[in-house]
Amino acid sequence: MTTRMAEFTIRKFKETDLPALTALIHKTIGACYPGHYCREAIHFFLRYHSEDTILEDARAGCTLVLDRAGRVFGTGTLIGDEIQRLFVDPVRQGEGFGRHLMQHLERAAVQHGIRTIQLDASLPAKPFYDRIGYVTITAASLPVENGRRLDFFKMQKILRQCVRSPRDLPLRVASSRPQAWAMVPRTGNPPSPSTAGSA
Repeated sequence: MTTRMAEFTIRKFKETDLPALTALIHKTIGACYPGHYCREAIHFFLRYHSEDTILEDARAGCTLVLDRAGRVFGTGTLIGDEIQRLFVDPVRQGEGFGRHLMQHLERAAVQHGIRTIQLDASLPAKPFYDRIGYVTITAASLPVENGRRLDFFKMQKILRQCVRSPRDLPLRVASSRPQAWAMVPRTGNPPSPSTAGSA
């Protein structure tokens, strides 16, 4: 499939995006996580990625959306030194949009003086993060219902000065106002894993 990147824009999240963004995230979890996670873990992800949590994180950091003619196809959030909630619509995975979102989030981190970025990667997402230069710090897990567990990976990447590459140029980034950046404690926070195959 040929992708016309110029038709897509990466822009700041607006609160009116919330229902569409939640639906996109839940759709992606439903499409990508079975086969990697038990039913109890999938239910945990769906509860964790609620409208309230998405909105709270967007207000605490910087949430970007991938937009085409008013329809949301992807998202990612930077809070402090951590990237969270990277998702790309399953119908658009494999077209480079996940990589573009990550480049923009990493660029924003560098602009705010962050040199090492952290994230929690789901099982299906880990190969994507491996390909774009993230390294595994440790494997981790959380208990979920019925004595089951949710496995994920803590990963990080040392950032260098971001330089626009020719691959970035077709994708427009909407202008945005400066935003307050907040560090959030990592201890006790559930993972915010993203979808696999979004590069």
